[in-house]
Amino acid sequence: MSGGKVGLSVTPWTCQAEWQVVRDLVMARDSQAVKFIQVWGARVGRLPAGVETTHSLLVAITTTPHTPLSLATAVNRFLNHVSHLAMNMWGLSKLHDAGARLAVPEWLVELRHETTHGQMPGLTVLRGAVQFGLAWLDTHYWEEEGRGELGCGMVSRDNNDNTREEDISMACYNISCRSES
Repeated sequence: MSGGKVGLSVTPWTCQAEWQVVRDLVMARDSQAVKFIQVWGARVGRLPAGVETTHSLLVAITTTPHTPLSLATAVNRFLNHVSHLAMNMWGLSKLHDAGARLAVPEWLVELRHETTHGQMPGLTVLRGAVQFGLAWLDTHYWEEEGRGELGCGMVSRDNNDNTREEDISMACYNISCRSES
């Protein structure tokens, strides 16, 4: 490569197979997904919002004993994610509007208000809210991203913007080995 810009796309997962393993663990609500996501967090400065939000919800639901505060915090992070999505996609600033647009039920939006300004809901309601958030992310993040072509964690391009496939496998291997040592 001589003098041109090289475009790189770095992801926390080393390859599509690793991403699929974690997606399957997430969808099975397996606590091993939390460990994988923690490793991903060590590999990059910031996790994708869908991964970060999933992590918060999984930690809350897989850590026992459940406390109202830990479950409410995870639900509020999920609702912040929904709010940011709606703001970025449609310029919506109200959580009620964001929830309506993104198929988040009104009771969940109201739950955030209660956890922040009112009476803390019971564990049963909070667990249900966490489960809703995980199911929503299954559909709107994990299944959606799974349909896309994720490839490896690092892709290099030559000066003509052509992906060099021979570099991809080695780059993924090298990133993986460095981050695990």
